[in-house]
Amino acid sequence: MRFGVTCPGALLNVGKEGRIFYDRNIQRAMRGVSVIVIRWNGGKIRSSKPCKQCCEFMRNLNVKNIHYSDDNGSMKREKIRDIKTEHICLARHLGLC
Repeated sequence: MRFGVTCPGALLNVGKEGRIFYDRNIQRAMRGVSVIVIRWNGGKIRSSKPCKQCCEFMRNLNVKNIHYSDDNGSMKREKIRDIKTEHICLARHLGLC
């Protein structure tokens, strides 16, 4: 099964008190899934390690592993529960997501 998501908000429901609920069907479908992220810029592979919010989002959806590119063009693999990052993405800084 493949999911193409450009905005994590597409998978969320907000309750009366503003609490966020994730769609249970999507949580079940994502359980144990590995996500692959590659960033291509200027003809070169760049770092695509997910930001803090994306990591939290994937944890809440039960994603198991993340595979991402680094600036050397290598692929890294980490369990989503173990990934450590304080990076905030540019879109978040600009208030786009």
